[in-house]
Amino acid sequence: VSEITQHRDYSSQDFHLIEGKQGEFTLWKDDEKIYDKGNNDFPSGDDVIDLL
Repeated sequence: VSEITQHRDYSSQDFHLIEGKQGEFTLWKDDEKIYDKGNNDFPSGDDVIDLL
């Protein structure tokens, strides 16, 4: 998250990472879900660029 906040006018408090049971997670910015990872997924380069 710190890498994301360096490129935009966000603070780390604007982001929330919600972990699942088996490697799943969702990343939220304020009240908007901006990324959802399933247990078999791995974030691709395109996913990372979309987040930036």
